[in-house]
Amino acid sequence: MRLTNYYIGLLFILLCGRIAAQDNPGRKILDNMLASIDKVHSMQFRLKQYERYNGKIELEDDRVKLNMNPLMIFIEVISPDAGAEVLWVQGENNGEAYVHPNGFPYITLNFHPDSKTLRKGHHNIFALRLSYMAGLIRSTMQNAGSRFNNHLHLEQDVVFNNEACYQLTIEHPSFAFVPYTIKPGENIISLAERLHLSEYMILEKNPGLSGYFDVKTGQVIRIPNNYARKMILYISKRTSLPMAEFIYDDQGLFERYEFSEVKVNPAFGPEDFSKHNPTYHF
Repeated sequence: MRLTNYYIGLLFILLCGRIAAQDNPGRKILDNMLASIDKVHSMQFRLKQYERYNGKIELEDDRVKLNMNPLMIFIEVISPDAGAEVLWVQGENNGEAYVHPNGFPYITLNFHPDSKTLRKGHHNIFALRLSYMAGLIRSTMQNAGSRFNNHLHLEQDVVFNNEACYQLTIEHPSFAFVPYTIKPGENIISLAERLHLSEYMILEKNPGLSGYFDVKTGQVIRIPNNYARKMILYISKRTSLPMAEFIYDDQGLFERYEFSEVKVNPAFGPEDFSKHNPTYHF
């Protein structure tokens, strides 16, 4: 009788835990954000990117125009290379971006998005898409399975860039670096894309590598078992889109991204993604 009562009590505790996870109020907010990202066809915004290099946080400030299908990206750099411009259009220029450096050699240059010149930050220009962040979160949800809601917390509301926002925290207590064996044809970028990890974090944790393509089949490296140890999101109550992202690893703040001047689904014209736009400098 006592054993029966024990199992009944245990079942009750497990059932209550599952119901509590399903009723997590932050989950509905997060799901709405992901659904809203899926509805974005074009965007215009200003993005401040704070990223850690060698223990120091560095800032890049850009204005961005983005069209999803076909993918087209225009970037005007505010700092640190004020006046520089980048234009990438799907199906044009042999997959390379037009780059106006606003300095020597004073001509329009062409670079692949994964070249060292265009990968000065943690990511290439394709990570400007909100769908990139949505992919990271969906991968995290899939990896955590039924435990995900236990790692998701709805915090106190905040006001960010004059937008009333929800604040969500996603934690990964088991965050760690684990050994990984490079597969045939794989490099750090393709590995990070497949597993939804930070390619820069992988490179940083393997100081013997000189770059993203400096790996060989069978080589053992260290990779994180998740994109981040903790992620904090500010989500606009008006648009259900992220206004800020704070990414933490085992050392502390790794990345911080802030959106402002956001326009969702603007109607871009042909000149917005043309190197012949008279307001551009290509």
